[in-house]
Amino acid sequence: MEDAQLAAAVWSYDRRDFGTQPGGQYGTGTCNAQLFGVYRPLATARWSADNAIENLDDWTDEEVPNRQALIATAATYTGFSLLEMGMLMCSAAIDVGPELQSAELFREAEKRFDRAIAEATTSNRTDLRNAATAGRARVRALSREQERRRGRRASDTSRLRFQRPRRGRVGEPAMESRVPFRELQSVPHGGC
Repeated sequence: MEDAQLAAAVWSYDRRDFGTQPGGQYGTGTCNAQLFGVYRPLATARWSADNAIENLDDWTDEEVPNRQALIATAATYTGFSLLEMGMLMCSAAIDVGPELQSAELFREAEKRFDRAIAEATTSNRTDLRNAATAGRARVRALSREQERRRGRRASDTSRLRFQRPRRGRVGEPAMESRVPFRELQSVPHGGC
C-alpha cells in the first residue's frame, strides 16, 4: 500500500523534518516550485530589502520622495526575513558571510527593526512602526526563551528522575524516566 496523494510531498513542512528529506528542496527550492523552498525565498527577500536600504542610504530626501518610509518598509521586511530564518534554521549566512546561529540572526533582525522604527517614526508611518515594534518584541521574546533553555540545559540531568521498580514485580519496566510534559513541549525542534 502506498500513499500517492499529491500533497504528501509537503507533509515534511508540517512535521518540521524537511531537512531529512531527499533532494534538499527546502533549502534550494524557489517560491514557484512544486516543493517550495524556505531558505532561498527568505534569503532573497532579506537581500533585496537590505540592498534597497543600501541604495536609499546613498540618495537624499530630495532625490527620492518618501525615502524614510521606503527605508522603514525595507528594514521591516528584512527584519521579518531574519526573524523567520532564526526561527526555522539552526544557522544561516548573510551575504556569503560567516555562519550565524539563530541567536545571531535574531540580533541582526533586531538591528533592522530598530532602524525601521526610527525611520517610521520620522516619516510618521504608524503602521510600519507598529509592525517593526511587534517584530522586535517577537525577537526579544525568542532571545529570552533561548537564554532560558541554555541555562536549563546545564541542569537537565538533575531534572531527570530514574526509578527502579522493586525486584520480583512482573510487567514493570527496568527503569523509567519521569520528565514533566511541559519540559518536553519546550524542546525546540531540530535540536538547535
